[in-house]
Amino acid sequence: MFIVLFAAIIGSVMLGVKVKEYRESKETLSAALNDRKYEHYPFFKFILVSYLIFVAIGIGSTIYGIYLNDTTTASMGIVIALLFAGEALTAPYKYSLYYNDTSFVVKGKTVRYKSIKHFDKMKYIPYAFVKVVTTNGEKYPVSPKSYDIIYKKYEECKKK
Repeated sequence: MFIVLFAAIIGSVMLGVKVKEYRESKETLSAALNDRKYEHYPFFKFILVSYLIFVAIGIGSTIYGIYLNDTTTASMGIVIALLFAGEALTAPYKYSLYYNDTSFVVKGKTVRYKSIKHFDKMKYIPYAFVKVVTTNGEKYPVSPKSYDIIYKKYEECKKK
């Protein structure tokens, strides 16, 4: 029974961290947008559905573990359900892009295309996040789909 309690505590802490991240993301995004015109490109729906499937699997494992009186299975189910519930909560902020012709918003900050120094791609890892490195040395991780849009706009700004 101790392992179930421990799993519930660990899962709750992880969920709490994601709830805090969600609130901060919501506040910083609204401050960054600040009534400016940005296009919104959401591509989190598939990822959100995947996370919710894992939440269901976690809940199912918890119920199955309780039914079999198997504390390990129940504990794993609790952690999986709470972990992926937190990820599902933050997915709309992680996997969305707000952009216009001169800048984009990442992690609540507005980054101008002209301030981009280069992009750091991880070699040999498909679908890995790409780091946008600015002239002042700041690095912003963006998803591959966001990178495609940002790179296109970056090239357009370089031509001007």
